[in-house]
Amino acid sequence: MASNDDDNKYSEHDRKDEDLEDFFNDDDFEFGRDSDQEDQKDVSGYRSRRVKDKSKRKRMIISIVTILIILVVLAGAAVLAWRFISNRFLSTDEPEQAVSITIPEDLALAQDINIVMAGAREDLLEPRMNSIVLSSFNSADNRLTSLYMPVKVLLDIPGFGLESVDRAVNYGGMDLLSLTLKNGLGVDVDHYLLMDVVNTVDRLGGISVDLDSGVGLTLEDGTEIELEPGSNVMDGQVAASFLERYSGQQTEVTTDDVKKQKAVYSALFAAIVGQGPEELAENLATISGYMDTNLNLEDLSKTISTFARIDDAQDLVYGLDVSSVELEGQTYYVPDIARISDIFSDRPEVVSEDQVFETVSLEILNGAGTPGIAGQAADLVGTLTHADGQKKFHVDEVGNADSFDYDSTEIIVSSTEGFVMQAAEELMAFLDAGILSTHEGLSQSQIVVILGADFNPDALGPAAPEPPEEAVEPEEAEQTADLIEINILNGEGTTGLATTVEDILVERFNDPTPVMEVVETKNADNFDYDQTIIMVFTTREGVTDLAQDIQQQLGVGVIESSDDNVDNVDISIIIGGDYTN
Repeated sequence: MASNDDDNKYSEHDRKDEDLEDFFNDDDFEFGRDSDQEDQKDVSGYRSRRVKDKSKRKRMIISIVTILIILVVLAGAAVLAWRFISNRFLSTDEPEQAVSITIPEDLALAQDINIVMAGAREDLLEPRMNSIVLSSFNSADNRLTSLYMPVKVLLDIPGFGLESVDRAVNYGGMDLLSLTLKNGLGVDVDHYLLMDVVNTVDRLGGISVDLDSGVGLTLEDGTEIELEPGSNVMDGQVAASFLERYSGQQTEVTTDDVKKQKAVYSALFAAIVGQGPEELAENLATISGYMDTNLNLEDLSKTISTFARIDDAQDLVYGLDVSSVELEGQTYYVPDIARISDIFSDRPEVVSEDQVFETVSLEILNGAGTPGIAGQAADLVGTLTHADGQKKFHVDEVGNADSFDYDSTEIIVSSTEGFVMQAAEELMAFLDAGILSTHEGLSQSQIVVILGADFNPDALGPAAPEPPEEAVEPEEAEQTADLIEINILNGEGTTGLATTVEDILVERFNDPTPVMEVVETKNADNFDYDQTIIMVFTTREGVTDLAQDIQQQLGVGVIESSDDNVDNVDISIIIGGDYTN
């Protein structure tokens, strides 16, 4: 029994030892150092992973934003590049599909409007100006008054001082040009329209321009072309070159000729309007990218449509009175604004090109060497009178120039007064020769004319001196004496109307045997004649019969008689609106 007790004791002791061994493991006596390090590694690794994940997400967000920005920039650059390429190099391809534009059914402009219209070559951001015209539309009597001006007129540009007016567009756009004209000319400017002439005309397929006389042009690439009297089809380059020729930038062209730009504007507006609202809408959509205007679409369409269809008699055109000055080797123009208030008044009938009734003094010198031409020119100029009968010119001196080597006639203005410059331009047109220049104080006379080899007194028509008498057969002399003398006057306003009627009547009545002589074709005192008048002044045999035949040939008009025969002819025909309608 003792043995069993001992065995039990031993077994119990052994189990306790075993239990102790099971409770304490070897790892429990490592002082806990490695365990702490592992915990720290776990914590540190977790935090490091969070930081790395956060940095990674941040970098990803920045990368995405950067990529989006780059895509937007590239997209914008691609759009601009495509526009540039298509405008510059693809303009000859098929025309772009017109954007749908709604045009009002009533295209008549029902309100008054003052607008400055300008033309430029291709680039509207830094435009090379070739025309500036200030137009005022009076809706009460459907009258359009337009003042064309050289682009090198000197005006005070707000914020920039006295400079060439075309620079205003480069400095501050059409808004600044409008403000400059308002301050300098005293005319309110409500709206503006700037056109890229080259691309506008080309996108319209060209324009048909009617010219009174031929003109030579030098294009941008140096090509020289000749335009003929009558209808001429112009592309964009030709149209822009035509405007530039008459923009006042070429000294051999008179500033009064700036009004010839009207032909291009009229043709351009007619091409835009086309045959009706649908074509007008299509054309405006096609050229909208080549215009800068503050008119909304409806007002723009009404303005262009109204300007294109206005009657010639109500379409009044003037040139700005200017005098030229030389600054740093370039020619600029100083405006004379004395007549502007009358031009844009509500009573335009009191305004005419002959409104200034001053007599201008002349000195006429022979610079060609042809005997007697200075005296002939003096006689010719002495026939010119204002509407009230006052002479336009008084010849102070007739003589020889310092030499006879003048190939071209020189018309030198020695006065700064605006009406003298206007008279000089009219004189140059009358003599059909000359180059206009200014030289203040050159002479006591206001204008000095030095006649050159280009002056031909025999080419000036009925007012030129008669050639030396030659032997004439009696039958021929009798036939000439019996011719009925007539004048043909344009009283309607259509360009070349009197000349057209002359051709018709000469072909009808002078073939094969002449019965009449057209002494002169000219404009009437105004363009307001609604009815053609055939005025009979003499009772010579055959005069009344011819008047009746002319009435029958024209198909319009009334026959009247008068004793006020200022032109000393048998019949005067004033062509009215009934002939052209």
